[in-house]
Amino acid sequence: MKVLWVINKPLPEISKELGLKVELSQSWLHDLSRALRVSGIVLCTACVDNVKRMLVTNIYGANHYVIPIGHKFKSKNSYKKYWKEIIESEQPNLIHVHGTEYRHALPLLELYPKIPALLTIQGIMTRISEHFYGGLTSYEVFKYRTIKENIRLGGMFFTKQLYKKQAKTEYAIIKNVDAVTGRTLWDYSVIKQLNPNIRYFRCWYNLRAEFYDANKWDIEQIDKYSIYTSFSSYPLKGLHILLKAVALVKEEFPNVLVKVPGVKGDATGKLIVTSGYTKYLQKLIRRYALENNVQFLGGQTTQEVIQNLQKSHLCIVSSAIEGASATLREAMHIGLPCIASYRGGMTELLSDGESGFYYDYSEFPYLAERICELFRDDQLSRAFSRKSIEKAEALHDRKKNVEDMLKIYKELVSFNKE
Repeated sequence: MKVLWVINKPLPEISKELGLKVELSQSWLHDLSRALRVSGIVLCTACVDNVKRMLVTNIYGANHYVIPIGHKFKSKNSYKKYWKEIIESEQPNLIHVHGTEYRHALPLLELYPKIPALLTIQGIMTRISEHFYGGLTSYEVFKYRTIKENIRLGGMFFTKQLYKKQAKTEYAIIKNVDAVTGRTLWDYSVIKQLNPNIRYFRCWYNLRAEFYDANKWDIEQIDKYSIYTSFSSYPLKGLHILLKAVALVKEEFPNVLVKVPGVKGDATGKLIVTSGYTKYLQKLIRRYALENNVQFLGGQTTQEVIQNLQKSHLCIVSSAIEGASATLREAMHIGLPCIASYRGGMTELLSDGESGFYYDYSEFPYLAERICELFRDDQLSRAFSRKSIEKAEALHDRKKNVEDMLKIYKELVSFNKE
């Protein structure tokens, strides 16, 4: 069986082969792609990137395409010529679209409706666009803008408008696929609202391969009172809520430290302002005197993520909306005690009071008390760690997840051949 994966960015081995920047995103696809190839799937990929012409390379016995992404306001129809060339060359049995964050998949689905098409949900743009400000007021959104954002019509407001536009594309994609895979009741409910007749399969992704061999969290080996959080460069991720909570935690634990991946910091970990949102974060840091309580890590390799999870006291995912958070699932697999906002698909990952804590998104005083509770109680942290590992290892069974995906592929191809 030949499957064409439509993804957002090139996989690392493709980027290296073509001399492109290696992206840290889409890490959950790496292990699955290798396993599918071993299982006999001929796996082609196509994605977009900042290239001037379509690039193609052959790795693992299949072709991989990189399409020019073009201007962000460029018509989706500009991709059609590339899709015609790719489909005529590859003749795939199945199209598998990963995510609705970009618009390049829609013209492919419209051009070739007879090829079975599967969509895997990553982030649901409909909900992301609705919750993007993460509770910030319109006044705060417009007040905290950089000169660069004013000149280039960028920043939080314009990003939200782009997400709202992409939500419309997402709706069209969901209407043009035969089936969807998701992981939680939350994404199932959202998809069924958008397309009541869609076929839905629950299928979990594997983690990055390195996590399966990593040592588990040990409270005797950690940096006490340190918190690891998720990539937090925009307000949806709720870092501003977490900082308000940490200001309260600091009263009892003055050495509390929040480690923030994905946001630029200088050599000492101090915030570098690059956007209106980080400008707002800087204001909060100064207001609450948190200059020595927040460390901005910038981009992180897989090994750096693992090391930070192993060394932290707990993990907090403070998003205003989230599917099945990769940060939360990776932290659980390592065994790091976790706290998450009770939003979206995260509501199925922890069991409150048994394997972690939940809190209502905006209730930062309650979040602060939960943090302090874990800082005070090592036995509770150990109990959360054991339960988290048990749940995460069940969800991320490498063999079962690949078998589930193969069953879906075979069912869709055979169904459409009848």
